[in-house]
Amino acid sequence: MCTYLDQVRSTYYFRRAVPDELQRYLLTERGNPRSEFKISLRTKVREDAKRLLPDYVRMTDRLFDEARAQLMATVPSSDASVSAPLDGEWLGEFATEEAEFIARRTAEREARRLARRELRLQLREKLAGTTAEIDPRDAVIADLVREQRERADAAEARLKAVEAVRGASDVPGPPPLAKRSTVALWLDGEIVDGWAAERKPSQKGIDTHRSTAR
Repeated sequence: MCTYLDQVRSTYYFRRAVPDELQRYLLTERGNPRSEFKISLRTKVREDAKRLLPDYVRMTDRLFDEARAQLMATVPSSDASVSAPLDGEWLGEFATEEAEFIARRTAEREARRLARRELRLQLREKLAGTTAEIDPRDAVIADLVREQRERADAAEARLKAVEAVRGASDVPGPPPLAKRSTVALWLDGEIVDGWAAERKPSQKGIDTHRSTAR
């Protein structure tokens, strides 16, 4: 398990909870006590996301230290002596540092990609042949690329099928099966799940359509 790493759909995020006693010193943009930091790492590659985490951990550590210093300066017997939250100033500094950090990482990633350009062209030429014609090590790469494409194509096809059912607003349920004498139809049961989530029918209706799909 990787601490502070979160994933929303396919994008990775840095996510860190703020200790309860510090939340009133670290405000959100709306001025509310901050319960956590959740920052997009702008990458869908887990290993890249893990490499980005240490900088964000250090950044939030610094903010926690500043908030903790304010907490220590608070006199418990007097509410009037509570220090002002770290709002506008630190938030602007944090946003600036984040933007600079992202820009630096993007530039480094692009530089590495450009440095591999010739190698990519060479590999493309190697993979242009059949797996019987190329080196076994390159054939393994070709297999992985083909499998990835097949998974992506399958996922896209399933998504389009679900969207087609959801988009048919004039139809009360999944499309009826055509007569077997005219058309052979395959219906994925997950389409019924998508339809049920969208239309909220009765359980009996869901069971009926799921049975039909099977």
